[in-house]
Amino acid sequence: MGSGVVCGLQTLVRPAPASKAGGWRRRIGLQVLNFVYFAQHLLAQLYIESCLASAGHEVARQSYHASGQECHNVIAEVPGGEAAEEIVIIGAHYDTVAGCPGANDNGTGVAAMLCLAKRFSGASLGRTLRFL
Repeated sequence: MGSGVVCGLQTLVRPAPASKAGGWRRRIGLQVLNFVYFAQHLLAQLYIESCLASAGHEVARQSYHASGQECHNVIAEVPGGEAAEEIVIIGAHYDTVAGCPGANDNGTGVAAMLCLAKRFSGASLGRTLRFL
């Protein structure tokens, strides 16, 4: 892990400000989020938060609005040491696009992120890991 890249993850030094949450979707022309099953979306969010918390992480939310609904990015971090300001983002999305069940859209990404969060909980690393 000393190379700075784990499993092809991208290293970011400056994360986007919280005020920009969701704005990148509009800029690159992605469809609005699919909230036909908004209750299930909230259950997925709660499940992810529960998994991160049970792995020993402090869980935070970054709120934004999409399709008239309040949504949240779920965030947990493993603080870094000597290069703590360098942040490795490990991300997956739990929303879905219209016509695509969420489990087919990015369920494996969420599963991989949760496994990595469990594996690195309490780890002593040079860079900060941010699970998002």
